[in-house]
Amino acid sequence: MRRSSSILSERSSKLLNMTTMLATTRASSLPWLSDGPRAIPQAFPYQGSKRALAGLILSLFPEEGVGRLVEPFAGSAAVCVAARKYDMAETCFISDVNAPLMGLWRQILCAPQELSNRYERMWLDQQSDPRKYYVRVRDEFNRTQAPELLLYLLCRCVKAAVRYNQRTGDFNQGADNRRLGARPDVVRERLTAVSHLLQGSSVRVADYQTVLA
Repeated sequence: MRRSSSILSERSSKLLNMTTMLATTRASSLPWLSDGPRAIPQAFPYQGSKRALAGLILSLFPEEGVGRLVEPFAGSAAVCVAARKYDMAETCFISDVNAPLMGLWRQILCAPQELSNRYERMWLDQQSDPRKYYVRVRDEFNRTQAPELLLYLLCRCVKAAVRYNQRTGDFNQGADNRRLGARPDVVRERLTAVSHLLQGSSVRVADYQTVLA
């Protein structure tokens, strides 16, 4: 059993190395590799984002790109954003089981300026007591699941890590009290850029099995 596991691990490692070598060889002609992950816009910080891997993933696409890109486990939808930035997908389908997160994505696509305005008001309102304000917003989000509240929480929570209580389903991640979250002008720029890139995309709350069936 140990020998079989060792052989499987070795083969997986070789496959990964071959894939990396292929991507590296093509890097000079592939801007999504040479530009680096920071060239890919992000609407909001999100732990586990595929942004750092998006260039490598795009390097495995057909040279002509794809007509429709489906991204289950979307999170920050980094692959879709990258694909649209580099014209490697005509349309995108964003999906995740996290319903509030998909609600946020709908707002980003349909009303980025309104969402930016609401974030700006919250960012300014928190100044007198950021710690208490964060807790108040978190409590309100757990009651209403309003998209702008989730955006604020993502910008201020520890390591941009979404965490829910397993029993109640409440968002329970604490605030990173060393910072106040991205400035409103930065958030507006991010939301506007990503919304523009993803125009025409679809958003759905569903698990990966349903989406890929």
